[in-house]
Amino acid sequence: MSDTPKAQRYRWLIWVCSLLLLSVILLSLLPEVLRVGAQHWLRDHGAVQAQIEDIDFNPFTGSFVLVGLNAGKGMHVRRLSVKVDWLPLLKRKVLIHSLHLHGGDLRVQQDAHGVWQFGSIRLDDTAGEATPEADAGSPDWQVAPADVQFSDINLHLEGRLSDKPLSLSLPIQLLTLHLRGADASGRHGMSLRFQTGPVDLIIAGYNLAYTTLETDGDIRLDAGNQDLLTGLRTGTLRVGLGRVSLKDMDGVQLASLESVDIRDLGVHMDGKVTAGMVDLVAPKVTDALTGNGAMGAKAVKLQNVHVAANGKVSVASLSLDSVTASDMNKSSANVSVDRVKAQQITVDPTGAIEMAQLEAGGVRANNLPGNGDQMKLEQLLLKSVAVDAKQQVRLASLALSKLQLERPSVSATDSRRSARNNIVKLVAVDEIKLNKLHMTGVESGGFDQLLVNGWTLPAVGGHAMGRIGSVKVTQAAMKADSYHVKRLQFAGLDLHIERLKDGKIAVLDKLPAGSAPEKESTGASHKVAASDPHQSASQLLVDELIVAKGSRAEVRDASVLPAFDTRMVVEKMRLAPLDLSGKRKGSLDMRLKLGESGQLVVTGKVRPGPSPATQLKVSLKRFKMPELSGYIEPDFGKSIRTGQLDLDSTVSIADGHIDSANKLMLRGLTLGDSAQQGTATQGLTMPLGMSLDMLRDGRGDIALDVPVKGLLNDPDINIHDIINKALLSSLSSGAMTYAALVLQPYGSIVLAANLASGMISDAAKPRLTPIIFEPRSSALTAPMAEYAGKIAGLMKEKGLRLQICGVATSGEGVAVATDQAQAPAMSEQQLLELATARSNHVQEAIASHGVKADQLFGCRPQIDAEKKKAKPRVELLLD
Repeated sequence: MSDTPKAQRYRWLIWVCSLLLLSVILLSLLPEVLRVGAQHWLRDHGAVQAQIEDIDFNPFTGSFVLVGLNAGKGMHVRRLSVKVDWLPLLKRKVLIHSLHLHGGDLRVQQDAHGVWQFGSIRLDDTAGEATPEADAGSPDWQVAPADVQFSDINLHLEGRLSDKPLSLSLPIQLLTLHLRGADASGRHGMSLRFQTGPVDLIIAGYNLAYTTLETDGDIRLDAGNQDLLTGLRTGTLRVGLGRVSLKDMDGVQLASLESVDIRDLGVHMDGKVTAGMVDLVAPKVTDALTGNGAMGAKAVKLQNVHVAANGKVSVASLSLDSVTASDMNKSSANVSVDRVKAQQITVDPTGAIEMAQLEAGGVRANNLPGNGDQMKLEQLLLKSVAVDAKQQVRLASLALSKLQLERPSVSATDSRRSARNNIVKLVAVDEIKLNKLHMTGVESGGFDQLLVNGWTLPAVGGHAMGRIGSVKVTQAAMKADSYHVKRLQFAGLDLHIERLKDGKIAVLDKLPAGSAPEKESTGASHKVAASDPHQSASQLLVDELIVAKGSRAEVRDASVLPAFDTRMVVEKMRLAPLDLSGKRKGSLDMRLKLGESGQLVVTGKVRPGPSPATQLKVSLKRFKMPELSGYIEPDFGKSIRTGQLDLDSTVSIADGHIDSANKLMLRGLTLGDSAQQGTATQGLTMPLGMSLDMLRDGRGDIALDVPVKGLLNDPDINIHDIINKALLSSLSSGAMTYAALVLQPYGSIVLAANLASGMISDAAKPRLTPIIFEPRSSALTAPMAEYAGKIAGLMKEKGLRLQICGVATSGEGVAVATDQAQAPAMSEQQLLELATARSNHVQEAIASHGVKADQLFGCRPQIDAEKKKAKPRVELLLD
């Protein structure tokens, strides 16, 4: 009985040793069993040629190592090692101490039926699905990897998405995840590092590729989230991409990036995504993608980017360097900008945009549509920009500096060098400021103030239009086709207005014309124009137009010879209102200094528009007349040597007609010779100099009333022709009227065409009413003697010269019976002697009143053959 306990102990020892031996055997066989079992499982799931070189499993340490897994062509793993902590499994938690995968090729693809498979292993969508009964009342499993490392893994994916090819080639060079302990809030941290080689993705008909991807940083885990994946929250993650390319399926380049660098990328609890910095190097977009030209930049940088869960995006700052855009709007237009910087940008999902500030510098544009213009802008600055969902725009301020607009003027024969020099300067502006702009769409809006400083006007071929010191527009409003401005002010005008020899306006008529398409007019528009002459395509109303004192204009007209040159300096200019629709008349008050001492004052009502009308009073004082010589010589054949002009005029323009009453005062006027013929003087009743002398008063001044009437819209008549014709008429009628007043009641000045006989050979000269004699008498009657005295007075006052020609009639030679006796017939010689006696008596009578002998001239006596109409007389020709 003493051996029984001992035997029992041996039996227990044998059982224990047997169990231990069995355990050792089982443990030694377990890797092989797992290897064989895994191979069978792989073969059962489609991997016909499944092979595993080695499996090592240590249940005590929870480590598992797999070496040389090959499951067909689509799955190869060089080494996989996993270490798991067993105790958390009791709480349905999987804590993976380490998961290392090194070397391998993994391919995921779709078969002909659209079923996904991993290498040769078919992935059944229903496999692994839990039944509602199995999940009822059971908590979810949680997985927590402490240390994960993948290296040298090539991942390939082939399939279709929405009936379009889907392909991904992802060479993973390194992927590491390292779990850290929980912080005070119970959140765990995880460090991440991810590196790839060249990646190629085909999706939705596009090919996206990049050479490198580098990601590193921290990831946070939400302690209270049961799902590990949904609990992932990035912290300070960095993402870098190299040489990104986007192409279509034909290999056409759509977009590219030299590199992308994203810093401090984070995904937050509320779904918000943030990035401390996004840096894009050399982004480019081609015309194949935009359909409206290519765009690019040297660098794009965004700071403090926030994307809310609802899609709202905000960016603290955005900067772009060396921005370019080419072939815009299907043309050769191109734009370049040295730098762009925006601050505090917000984009709402509704389409609303807000921006605290936008700044652009070094803007250049070439070959702009229409005329091929070139534009340069040194700086653009916008502040407080807001665009709401209804496309209402608000802008606190806009500022531009150093704006230039030029137009090339190149003919087909121009060389490249001449083309560079043949540039038309359209405009140059030192500064533009716009305050409080508000717009709704593109047809309505307004602003508080627009200020343009240093506006240089166009210049072509050595001719320049000058410069405007400043333009100030106050409180402007726009609605559809109407524009309303409260005040428009010009200051510091220095204009150069020149008419060339060919009659064209310098610069304006020399600008190269654009190729703007013609707009077709509909029948309805013609009806409107015909029914309402005051209607216009666009209407502008300016409550008050002011040109500041000191503004000036140089005016030159080289189409006349000699050229007209003068300077106008504004002393005061105001028009209120200016209504281009023609519905309202404006009050004009303009005072200008002309030349050295002249002054022009114009006041009255002005109505511009489709059918302009005016009621003006014009006063011109002390204007030097030699400057007008070029306008006088073609019509009068004389130049103006000296003289001063005063003008008082009332001007009425209506329905295309001008009606003006003008009172002219010509002081100290002297004429000189001219190489021009003066075709219009043929209408004068006497030579121009004589007509002027006839009108001079005791001080040598000439006062004229010159009415001007004409049709302004006649293309063959200009205002210069109308005025000259009126002046000729006034000179002629004025001289005639003056002579008639002096010689009344006996005579006046008459034309040769008004004489019945036309005997005198110099028929073009003006003449006075003849002195009449009694038949066969050479003595002056008392009235004719008085008439001779009046003629003498006129000659002394005006310095005229007189040709005196005695005339006898053939009727006087016929014998006539009288009460006293028979008057014998007179011979021709006797009649000539009678005519000579008559001229002698007239010359003596005029000379007796103090007329100088060198003012009186005789001529050969004449016999008038008319018997009934002819009167015995002395013809008086002015010379």
